[in-house]
Amino acid sequence: TDKTVIIDGKGQYLVPGLIDSHVHVMMGAGEEGQKELLLKMLKTGVTTIQDLVGDARDLAFYSKQQKRGLINSPEIHFAAMFTTADFMEKDFRMAMFPDGQKGELPFLQAVDEKTDFKMAIGRAHGTGATAIKLYAGLSKNIIENLTNEAHEMHMKVWSHAAQFPLTIQDIMDIDIDVLCHAGLLAYTSENVPSEYHDWFQNLYDDDHYQVFPEELDFDSILKTMSQNNTILDATLLAWKGSDKGFELATKIIKKAHQLGVKITTGTDVQGFPTLEELYLLVEVVGLSPKEALMSSSKNGAEAIGIEKTHGTIEIGKVANLIVLNENPLENIRNVEKIDFIMVRGKSI
Repeated sequence: TDKTVIIDGKGQYLVPGLIDSHVHVMMGAGEEGQKELLLKMLKTGVTTIQDLVGDARDLAFYSKQQKRGLINSPEIHFAAMFTTADFMEKDFRMAMFPDGQKGELPFLQAVDEKTDFKMAIGRAHGTGATAIKLYAGLSKNIIENLTNEAHEMHMKVWSHAAQFPLTIQDIMDIDIDVLCHAGLLAYTSENVPSEYHDWFQNLYDDDHYQVFPEELDFDSILKTMSQNNTILDATLLAWKGSDKGFELATKIIKKAHQLGVKITTGTDVQGFPTLEELYLLVEVVGLSPKEALMSSSKNGAEAIGIEKTHGTIEIGKVANLIVLNENPLENIRNVEKIDFIMVRGKSI
């Protein structure tokens, strides 16, 4: 047809556009800074992102602008966040939502046992969010109710791997789609902090990680994750500020991979560091370049819930593509050798 575009790629290498499944575009940046960040991410080959805590009003606007071709940006998906009123009061980042510091915004909700969970999820879905993120301090009953209602609305459920004081062992039997942060799997009922901020303020304190046993056995947890097809949003880069924390997270990701757990390339770090996370998965954790590319394409699409249209190069799928001048299967860093990038069939 007249719309058919033929590209001569002889001697080049075609890979799916990269997916960063865990970003925070809207944290602390004005409109120009946000647009600049989105463009920089796109130029590194990231054609799809999921923002896991941001202002849904901005995210929905930029998503619409991107679809209309008015801004150069990766495709944008986003989640609505659920936490406790206590968390909202204590967390300094909530200052970025001055009209929602009591947890009353539909994309940023404080919930308790009295919450109408169906209504809460309905409000979140109405923002355009395609997922929910369960942040911290939630009871098992609340997590179960939110998860069930989200799935009724065909929304993905993401959760911190430790809810503080709940651990992964406490929520393992709930049908959560994606668990965030490999390092959080290490907490057991014996060493879990009582609440999120006790953990967060020690995130980069090496002494904090001495509470963990010398050899941790994660096999049963990780095997269950693999059997349940629970995806691990590893975010290894987020632990780089602590040598011991980084080492611990690396061990967990390596073991998860060995036991068949699907891993995504999520960064949870400001800027546009998706390639750095990709390199860590190969050069530190030990994934092959092919496996790492799958984590940032096929697995990322599944985690977001867009695997039917994204994540692989197939007839009928969205043309989010990268053409490279060097083979990334020989050296993962060849993903930087970009000839051109295509988003939804449009070259940039």
